Amino acid sequence: MRRGGAPASSGHVVALVVAVLLVIAVNALAGRWMTGVRIDLTRDGLNSFSEGTRAVLASLDEPIRIDLYASTESITDIPDLRAHAIRVEEYVRELADRSNGQIDLRVIHPVMFSSAEDDARSAGLLVQPVNTAGGTLILGLVATGSTGLTKTVPFFAPDRDSFMEYDITKAVATVGRGSKPRVGLLSCMPLDDAAVRNPDGSTVGNGRPRFVVEQMRDLFDLREVATDASALPTDIDALLLVQPRKLSDSLLRSIDAWAIAGKPIVALVDPFAETDSHSDARQMEMKVPATTHDFPLLRAWGIRIPTDMAVGDVQYSTPIRTPGPAGTLRELNYVAWLSLTRNAISPSDPLLARIESLNIKSCGYIERAADAPDGVHPMIDPLLVSSERAQLIQTLKLGWFGEAEQLLRDSKADGVQRVLAARITGRIGSAFGPTLGEGNIVVIADADLLSDDVWVQMDQRSGVRRAFADNGPLIIGLLEQMAGNPAIATLRSRGAFRRPFARVEALRTAAQERYIAREKDLQLEVRKVEIEIAQLQGAAGGEESGELLLSPQQQTQLAQLQQTVQEYRKELRGVQFGLRNDVEELGSRLLVLNVIAWPVIVALAAGIWCWIAARRIDRTPMVEPSE
Repeated sequence: MRRGGAPASSGHVVALVVAVLLVIAVNALAGRWMTGVRIDLTRDGLNSFSEGTRAVLASLDEPIRIDLYASTESITDIPDLRAHAIRVEEYVRELADRSNGQIDLRVIHPVMFSSAEDDARSAGLLVQPVNTAGGTLILGLVATGSTGLTKTVPFFAPDRDSFMEYDITKAVATVGRGSKPRVGLLSCMPLDDAAVRNPDGSTVGNGRPRFVVEQMRDLFDLREVATDASALPTDIDALLLVQPRKLSDSLLRSIDAWAIAGKPIVALVDPFAETDSHSDARQMEMKVPATTHDFPLLRAWGIRIPTDMAVGDVQYSTPIRTPGPAGTLRELNYVAWLSLTRNAISPSDPLLARIESLNIKSCGYIERAADAPDGVHPMIDPLLVSSERAQLIQTLKLGWFGEAEQLLRDSKADGVQRVLAARITGRIGSAFGPTLGEGNIVVIADADLLSDDVWVQMDQRSGVRRAFADNGPLIIGLLEQMAGNPAIATLRSRGAFRRPFARVEALRTAAQERYIAREKDLQLEVRKVEIEIAQLQGAAGGEESGELLLSPQQQTQLAQLQQTVQEYRKELRGVQFGLRNDVEELGSRLLVLNVIAWPVIVALAAGIWCWIAARRIDRTPMVEPSE
């Protein structure tokens, strides 16, 4: 029997107050004693150390020192920057804690005009303005190895938060090893812009090497091999071969012997290298100058990359801005430039597990050679593949008539997935004899992926190049995996992985295809009517007086034709507007769902739960104490 509702209600209030106080106490204790402790609930473990970071820490044989400069004075009132600086500091502290004493960490909080600020500037760290009152932020790192080798991270930008693990661990790995892996670079296309000269002696380029080359020079002992060399260096650990063509017989024999011996090669072999600024690219005076590979060793390796065909793919096509009607700009998908996502990247290769996006231009494809030498039958493990909406495009068509609209209009998928990059292992042969060997080769049918414009952009304020694709990490990872510390190859290139809205992209592509077809029909109709109007006006005469002499029937016909043109042009504008309409409608629905629907659903669920809990409490019988 239940009596006295008031004591039960007061008991509920006391329990609620105790629960609130308990939550506050737990949070206070956690904030004081559990700084740096975290539980990673993200699907991909984005807030946990990767296996690569753990391996780098385990491989440290000599102690290193890390100086973390984190100024806090000017960002006290800027919550986002303050939270970002705290995340960086906590991450570096945890890294040092897990290094078994191999990392000597100093956290320095420089103030303006102090000697610590001068030291940070001298070390190459960036000083970023944060407000209009002259406040600045220093948030960078200097790693120093036992041999005196130093590596800096100039600034941990908030928009590069996802690169934090990669940048820090790469710096630790660079200074923590006794010597750098030796990588040979043999490139038949200029990778340093300042090296390209016209026949008249003028220089083409901005004088800066490509960013991936700068990264290779930081991480490796890079040995650049001249294209007219007679042989490869004998003391390198791996070879990076870029757009091989016009190589001497003696150098080809040296590369052939290297491959047969099972030594590692990364080969970028492109049928249409449109970022090759070599003077050979301009000899045919094409609209889009490019070079093609000339590499006879492919057949000996049991593979083939046709020199006259590139792969186009509507599914992975890259949006570009092109001139539209009446001097406007419109966005069209250029099917020869591919923006590859996870679906195009091998899920089984450990190196590619953290590669999320790659941008390539006019790439070729790899297939098994039908005329391979006897005994040659390699394993071809695809690393990058096209979608089934791919097609083959003649490279001459890209060079002379590569307009985005025409390529999209002529696009006809053949339903064949093509291999764009592959790991070649197993039995390969020699181009200079019956010798066989075991291959250790990665072939990518594109050399343009090294170009800065396809994966990095310059921040004009800070002068720092920021990555928007994983081209560089792919090449660095391959070379590290094959020649250096394999742990670097497993580092993530980003934490907050980009997940494209696949449905939005599909809607936009479908709308664009409808737009192109209908636009063409409407433009033809408008042109026909305009020709009829011109013929009607020409037949009317009246040139001497400057007036048209039209009969009533002709005037009626002219008015009808002009009305038809206006209707066609109105429909054409509607079709152009409709290109974005489906995507905008989907965006509006998502906005309503995220901003209104989900909060309401959560609130309703919480209300129902509280109501059920309250009813259970009310129904609980109270036992009356015995007298």
